[in-house]
Amino acid sequence: MTSSPLALLYPLPAVLVLLSACRVEDEVVVKAKNTAPTAPTVSIGPVSPRTGDDLVAVVDAASEDEQGDAVTYTYAWKQDGLPRPDLATETVPAAETAKGELWEVTVTPNDGEDDGDAGSASTTILNTAPAAPVVHIGPEGARTADDLVVVVDTPSEDADGDAVTYTYVWTQNGRERADLLTDTVPASETTKGEFWEVTVTPTDGADAGDEATASLTILNTAPEATVAFSPEAPTTDDALLAVPSATDADGDDVSFAYAWSVDGADAGNSTDTVAAEATTHGQTWAVTVTPSDEEEAGTPVAAEVEIANSAPVMLSVTLVPDAPYVTEDIVAVAESSDADGDAVSYTYTWFVDGAEVQSGPSDTLASGGFAKHQRIGVEVVPSDGAAEGEAFLSADAIALNSLPTAGSAAIDPGTAYEASTLTCVPGGFADADGDAEGWTHAWSVNGTEVATTSTLDGASFSKGDSVTCAATPWDGEESGTAVTSAAITISNTAPVLAGVTLSTAAPTENDTLSATLGATSDDDGDTVTVSYEWFV
Repeated sequence: MTSSPLALLYPLPAVLVLLSACRVEDEVVVKAKNTAPTAPTVSIGPVSPRTGDDLVAVVDAASEDEQGDAVTYTYAWKQDGLPRPDLATETVPAAETAKGELWEVTVTPNDGEDDGDAGSASTTILNTAPAAPVVHIGPEGARTADDLVVVVDTPSEDADGDAVTYTYVWTQNGRERADLLTDTVPASETTKGEFWEVTVTPTDGADAGDEATASLTILNTAPEATVAFSPEAPTTDDALLAVPSATDADGDDVSFAYAWSVDGADAGNSTDTVAAEATTHGQTWAVTVTPSDEEEAGTPVAAEVEIANSAPVMLSVTLVPDAPYVTEDIVAVAESSDADGDAVSYTYTWFVDGAEVQSGPSDTLASGGFAKHQRIGVEVVPSDGAAEGEAFLSADAIALNSLPTAGSAAIDPGTAYEASTLTCVPGGFADADGDAEGWTHAWSVNGTEVATTSTLDGASFSKGDSVTCAATPWDGEESGTAVTSAAITISNTAPVLAGVTLSTAAPTENDTLSATLGATSDDDGDTVTVSYEWFV
């Protein structure tokens, strides 16, 4: 097609006018020049984009086209100044962005023929605050003895991938506890019945995210108990006492419930004591103690103990005889009791003047094992075959002096006269203690004691008197039993004539002889008569 020269000289309306005035010899087609659309006004939405937001180029004021042509737009994105030819729509997906990046968009209008002037906008990706976490306070059913700990069930997510930390604000019965800044409240800070709440705020170092809260009420803590026995090793003689002790974290008063069993069977006792008479050697007694406070019972605790053998108990030891002679055996008579009814045997340890002389099962210390005046004692230890009881020391027996004995007594001479000196002659002295022989004497004349010497002269007796001698053995301490001699009768003592003198020494046949008598005497004091008998 050939353009008309007029179109070059005049604008389109004038050309049309001129053409209308000319003669048309040939057919002429004239096309007007296209006008490009105007630049649009654009922005990037959202206004303050974050990493989680898609970027959208928003045409705030559309391009205008004089010819009324339809206008379309092309989009060119830059990321931190670098073109992103792969992004050719009005939208940049959130996955393409990161905080701090500078994004620019250039929007170019086109009316089908020409591009108009472009509109542009830019924005910087802002920090995205972390999302709220999901939290609870542990442990569930917290009690006074428990630390309270914030448990993050679902951690905060940060679209920027920043590290997230948490801050904690605790309230106690609605009052903020500014001194508690961590995820933990020590158990020492809590008391049953308190209402605790925590506010957890996530932060990525730039912005704080939405808060999360959790709360709980401190529950009662049941008491805890232990139990022991008194005595620790009971015997049949002992009442068995359960001695519990308890702690209660809430400081509540604690009471106890008791349940006893014996050899596995219910004993029907709900007190803290089992009477001694209810127990038997070898039984196993068990007690279950349940502690309780004002609200709930704690965990029962149990203990068991075996009833130990009761050692026998000495009641008395008697020495028979308690004042022995060296010739006598001494027997220890022991008396004891055994709570279990066991047969009791004894061990005897004998002492003489404090020195052990014999030990063993014999209850007898034989004669000859001690001397007079020595102290004899015995220590007796009872045994039931399983255990020995405490030793029992008898009172001392003191050995007595043994009296000496005598076998006989006799008077020497056996025929005695007024002028005789009689001697008491004892015999057969014996002393179990080995004491030296000694005697005392007693003379009796006609049944009357007249002297205590070993001899007796005629001054104490006369012809015809009956004389006896009693000899008593003496050991230096005591007298034995006297022995009495056979009685002797004092014989008559013949009178004595001092002499006879004849009247002449040489008589003749015619002499008359006469006898002149000397003096006469008689020890018995008898009157002396003289008879004459002449001999040639």
